[in-house]
Amino acid sequence: MAEINHLIGIKGSLGAVYAAIGTVEGLKEWWTADASGSSGVGETIHFRFGKFGAQDMKVTELRKDTLVRWTCTKHQSVEWIGTEFTFALNETDGQISLRFTQSKWKEVTDTLAYSSTKWASYLLGLKEYIETGSGRPYPHDLRTTHR
Repeated sequence: MAEINHLIGIKGSLGAVYAAIGTVEGLKEWWTADASGSSGVGETIHFRFGKFGAQDMKVTELRKDTLVRWTCTKHQSVEWIGTEFTFALNETDGQISLRFTQSKWKEVTDTLAYSSTKWASYLLGLKEYIETGSGRPYPHDLRTTHR
């Protein structure tokens, strides 16, 4: 199986980064402004991207200031369904390291490649949000194609 794997350093507090990835309100600041639902274990977060579609993530694991994990249960691309998202946090020398993976892809495809590029841009938006107070959630995200 294939996976998307990114590592990013963020200057900020562990609690602030965890809140940005582990709560609906935080996710609205850097991924999509149209997010709803509940972010507790076993609950579902709904993400909407206008004409680009909708996706639902079931929260499967939370470890305060350390880890957030979801499984995709709804997406316009069937390739995403069943993939697992992990946000793992570690603090070293005054910097938060965030390891992001989207695993359990059945094969390497153009959708995986495009998704990897988009995740990189969104994670840079997360970094901006924590470090400056302003992220780039959809619909203000960096466009990587003409779609």
